[in-house]
Amino acid sequence: MRMIMKNKAMVSTVLNFVRMFVNKLELEKKKAQKEAENVKAKLDVSKKESENLLSSPQRNAGTK
Repeated sequence: MRMIMKNKAMVSTVLNFVRMFVNKLELEKKKAQKEAENVKAKLDVSKKESENLLSSPQRNAGTK
């Protein structure tokens, strides 16, 4: 009977560890996805700014 109780406790401990590990992985995945979205948004803004600079007439051309 003691062996069964020890096995149940061991299984419970392992399951808790696995759950914590999976939760941590999920949080890290969400954090990485959010960071990737932020980087992509910054790149999109930079790309649009570059396109605007290239397509707009130069304001200071020949004003030296």
